[in-house]
Amino acid sequence: MGEATQKERPVSLGNYLSYGIYRGLELALKPIPMPLVCVIGGMIGTLGGALFPGRKKIVVRNLRIAFGDQLSLEQIQQLARKTFWRSGANFIASLKGNTMQPEELNKCMDIVGIENLRDAREDGQGAILLLAHMGSWEILVQMHLIISGLTPFGGLYRPLGNPLLDRLVKRRRQKTGTKLFSRKDGFFTPIAHLKKAGVLGAFADQNASKHGMSVPFFGKLGSLTNLPALLHRRTGAPIIPISMETVAHGKWRVQIHPAVEISEAARTNATVTSSLCAEAFQRIMATSPADVLWMHGYWKVGTKRPLKIVGVHKQKNDGLLPAASKSFKVLLFTGQATADSAEITEQLARLRNYRRDLEIITVGEHAIDPSASQHIRLDPSEPPHIAANAIRRLDQTGNTPLDLALDVTPDAEGEEIIKLSGIKPAFALKGRHCAVTTKRMFETTSKRNLAGMLESLGLPAEEDV
Repeated sequence: MGEATQKERPVSLGNYLSYGIYRGLELALKPIPMPLVCVIGGMIGTLGGALFPGRKKIVVRNLRIAFGDQLSLEQIQQLARKTFWRSGANFIASLKGNTMQPEELNKCMDIVGIENLRDAREDGQGAILLLAHMGSWEILVQMHLIISGLTPFGGLYRPLGNPLLDRLVKRRRQKTGTKLFSRKDGFFTPIAHLKKAGVLGAFADQNASKHGMSVPFFGKLGSLTNLPALLHRRTGAPIIPISMETVAHGKWRVQIHPAVEISEAARTNATVTSSLCAEAFQRIMATSPADVLWMHGYWKVGTKRPLKIVGVHKQKNDGLLPAASKSFKVLLFTGQATADSAEITEQLARLRNYRRDLEIITVGEHAIDPSASQHIRLDPSEPPHIAANAIRRLDQTGNTPLDLALDVTPDAEGEEIIKLSGIKPAFALKGRHCAVTTKRMFETTSKRNLAGMLESLGLPAEEDV
């Protein structure tokens, strides 16, 4: 099977180059003390934040969603800079950590909360470790080498794109006694591991897209994998959150938290259990926000169907889940439309019925939607940058950022204003912001209207509701 896999994934020249760079960095870092390695990594991370402004925007957006109700925009930006430093330090530390012996790793980590692990496993059962991309997580996955009670240890593994690095990582992990389970191993192999009193580490904090469960995460709907919930349902193994916090250059505190409390009734509902895991992630990530890899699109808005609730969403669970406390914000450009526009009113009602977390901010000559949280009055005699600046100010002063813009005018009147405001992604009935999915929908004559546009962007068709 291994040989067939390698034939399917040929090694390219680029793979050899990246592998050589990776091994060269490991060799160069090996004699350098860990504290100095982290300082070097922090400087690289800071440089990365300056060189990749797009990635920095993602970090600031994520931090605003998570902590915008607690921190000012200036504090968020300071935290973003600290995040880039820590991300660089944690990544470079991982390169060195891969070549360190257990006794050396032990000096780098303070382990607290071991009693929580013992309490959760007092009946000799397996355990699911709920891990976040937080701290130097490549060092974290080696904690079974220095903590008793974590064997036999296994991990859910996603194969790397570079076959050479993939083989290296698997060889090293397996050498330490770690059993690796990838998607091709199926669902029942890790279940069997847990039923044999094994411990399984699962990084489950990142966006799982359409394959995940739609649950509130830091108060805003996001998609998280339901795999820990499914494993718990099949095995009864407790779910134990673990955080990793930087306490000094080259020193981390690993906190083993109490097991997630899951009632017998909730255990059979993967959505509810996934929601409890999301709450656990919130708690552990809040212990040291700068150590979290916020460069990932936790609440990414799709460019094809941005209005669709991402992940499996069953309304029958609404009464069992905490309500989303942070809204999905849509800027609606209505141009010269008047308050008696039945089409806009009707379609907004459909959208609100589908997305209970929806918040509308309107921009136009008239306050067309009385349910809108805010209205920016548009004066056609003023240059476009006036309205654009007003949109930008509103976006920056809100606790959470705008998610997208919709131009519902028949002649794309808001195209220039939305462009100058910097709100992305943006969608329209026509013009440069008209999505490919909308153009395809408009190939059907009966769909060339606002209802068709919203349907093309993810709103269920009326007959599907």
